[in-house]
Amino acid sequence: MDPFSLLAGAGIAVVAYLAGRLERRRRPRTPEAAEPICSCGHSLAHHDRETRACHGRVKTPVAFDKVYGAVDFEMEPCTCRQYIGPQPLETFYAPEITD
Repeated sequence: MDPFSLLAGAGIAVVAYLAGRLERRRRPRTPEAAEPICSCGHSLAHHDRETRACHGRVKTPVAFDKVYGAVDFEMEPCTCRQYIGPQPLETFYAPEITD
């Protein structure tokens, strides 16, 4: 084999290796499982099924500073009146089929 063929083969191998590394970095990661979140920031578990009111608590600023802004907070009930996030799929029960 002549040296030119060896160099060409090595160059192609290096380019293919680098292209694979760059493609792996650009590929988006698999999305994480989506949790149903309301506009108030609480999940579906914080909302009552019958009254649809939110039972979560919200951090409300009560003291302010000229430099840092809010410096003291109080926990107050959430004022959200209805869950408006994505609705989860219904769960169905199907008895096992036996022969």
